[in-house]
Amino acid sequence: MKGPKLSTTTKESHPEAFSHCAAVPKKGCKHIVQIGCGVVGAAYMKAFQCKGHKVTGIEASPRIIDELGSKFRMYHVSDDDMSEISNVDLILISVPTPCKTENGRLDMSYIFGTLDNVKALVQNNPNSVVVIRSTVTPGTVCQYKDALNDQLGGQQVEVLFQPEFLRASSALDDVMNPWHVVIGTHGGAEPPKALYDIYLDFTDESNIEIMSVEEAELLKIFHNSFNACKISFFNQCNLLCKEISKQNGKKIDANTIAHTLVHTCEGLRNVEYGTKTGHGYYGSCLPKDSSELKGLEAEYGLTSRLYAEVVNVNDEVVSIDKLEKRGEIVDGDFHKPPSELK
Repeated sequence: MKGPKLSTTTKESHPEAFSHCAAVPKKGCKHIVQIGCGVVGAAYMKAFQCKGHKVTGIEASPRIIDELGSKFRMYHVSDDDMSEISNVDLILISVPTPCKTENGRLDMSYIFGTLDNVKALVQNNPNSVVVIRSTVTPGTVCQYKDALNDQLGGQQVEVLFQPEFLRASSALDDVMNPWHVVIGTHGGAEPPKALYDIYLDFTDESNIEIMSVEEAELLKIFHNSFNACKISFFNQCNLLCKEISKQNGKKIDANTIAHTLVHTCEGLRNVEYGTKTGHGYYGSCLPKDSSELKGLEAEYGLTSRLYAEVVNVNDEVVSIDKLEKRGEIVDGDFHKPPSELK
């Protein structure tokens, strides 16, 4: 089963992405202010400009300001007067939210550090919409909206969340060819037309999904964490194979197993398999084999017990299933026949 084919941004396929500074504003173009012009922000700036939108950048790094200054009107976050920035439709925020060293939680200080810039922009552009793109702690967007409106003396400004799914090695290509766009609004309401329409330059309506701000905030964290879990699952597979090999004088190649799982495992071949939440896994195979992996982790002395936690979570959910009298799902949700797995 093959996944969707993603196009590649090249000089031939998307020449505008490589000469974006020559783009001419189109009729009905938006004025987009990008706060934070690093890898993510710069990729969006180039993509929006090549689609004919006016783009202005606000950045803290003098190096980035110099790099982008020949192609965009750039402002320093604290040194420049932004009162001249006018007719703004969208204010997009893509600033770092690194982990705090003391507890590993996301640091929201850079997000809230943009309030002064955003306040100045909104005061001169009261109809503009503020959109946070950085990965944030759940509840941050509402807190930011309340703080901004308080600083504005009661002026009500729309603050939304639009998670990005760019990869560092292909950021511009990912912006030009989005496989899915998510917009988080308050209560899942329809987003402002200015925000919705800019993504129609890159994809069609079927790839744009609206959800609540809170759902979108968590989606971004789950999105990256799922990828992390998948990598750790196979690394744990490798650690276990090494210990079994070492203690039994064998040579077991975890990469051979992992490569073959791509072809045999429904959870890898059927992307929707297992994504219906609210019930445990049942049947004759998953419970006993996951329990065996839990035992092997302990037997061979692995420090981390990833497979044990898989069983522990399922035990917890199964107990809830019984309490709420939910029926067992033996084959898993979104089960597909063999013909659809080839």
